[in-house]
Amino acid sequence: MAAPTSWYTIERGWEVQDRSGAVLGEVTEVVGDEDADILDGLRYEDGDGEEHFVEGDRVGEIVEGHVTIEAEA
Repeated sequence: MAAPTSWYTIERGWEVQDRSGAVLGEVTEVVGDEDADILDGLRYEDGDGEEHFVEGDRVGEIVEGHVTIEAEA
């Protein structure tokens, strides 16, 4: 199993999944300020080509190749 990594390493094309492991889509953009170490969120495209934005506080585990999205509070 791969070790968790920093949001700085997220790349376009990585899988976005929910906590159960179901794939929601692929990362299209990471939005943040690396100098201030603030992840504002990320954009991903689902299988239907629809674009979504996830706030940074909903980004969970980040492992090489995929990002997990936590449920909304």
